[in-house]
Amino acid sequence: MSLIVISENNKKSYQALSSDIVGGKIDNASWIGADVYIVDTQQWYRVGEDLILYPLTSVSESVLRNEVVITMDSGSGISGSATISSTDLAALITPSDWTTNNVSFRVSHGDGIFTSLKGYDTGTEYYITSASAGGWYPLTLQNFYGVTDLQVISGLSASPIAQSGSRIITLVTRSL
Repeated sequence: MSLIVISENNKKSYQALSSDIVGGKIDNASWIGADVYIVDTQQWYRVGEDLILYPLTSVSESVLRNEVVITMDSGSGISGSATISSTDLAALITPSDWTTNNVSFRVSHGDGIFTSLKGYDTGTEYYITSASAGGWYPLTLQNFYGVTDLQVISGLSASPIAQSGSRIITLVTRSL
């Protein structure tokens, strides 16, 4: 099971994989009224009174969908910076015109000096492999502890790959 639970204002929302669904329910983990994002199918559901998942045709606002947008200029492989100090990162959404590449991050703890983000458990550069257009990519929260400012990199930090046009990247957050 790859369940990620996010709770805010007494409303539960979570992310899961389609393989976590058994008999129309999230196996052993359903909350009535919760919004569920199925990562691998990129679809939203709401948990009904019977704990069955019902498709949402439109999710305009959800506990999960506090967003910070960040722009990568045309011809650049490095975005501007976004302040994320009062939030936890949940996911990154690539725009529909994104050119498939790895996505890595440069981070700062408030002094304006950015460095490549390393995985908390590996000590090597943390990145999303082959992020494609319009994708939703859950982020490992522990990698971002203590980060106040963030830049998104197309490619790996040491060798950014320019995007062919201006790109708006969405960081999905939740308040601390």
